[in-house]
Amino acid sequence: MSAPAHIARQNGMKGGRPKGSLSKTTLEKQKVMEEFKMKVLRAADVLFQAQLHLAIGQTFLYKIEKELQIGPKGGRKSQLGQPPQTPTAPPSMTTSMAVLADS
Repeated sequence: MSAPAHIARQNGMKGGRPKGSLSKTTLEKQKVMEEFKMKVLRAADVLFQAQLHLAIGQTFLYKIEKELQIGPKGGRKSQLGQPPQTPTAPPSMTTSMAVLADS
């Protein structure tokens, strides 16, 4: 059989965390969150500028060079110019590893 209500209330007042107070883990979480917010506020300008650059995006202007060719009957045709020369490729990784193995 359970105790009468007034006895249960008295037993409930004997220990435990008071109503409305926060537990240790909640206080730790709040401290971590506050530190995080302060860190974000210190870097707010940098973060805002980075997001703004991402939102705006990058723009590029390309110039496509074409050569006009006139055929034997007078027809005109545009052809893309020669692409720029690419530098020679670096030696492959296997070649570098073979050189290291020999020494």
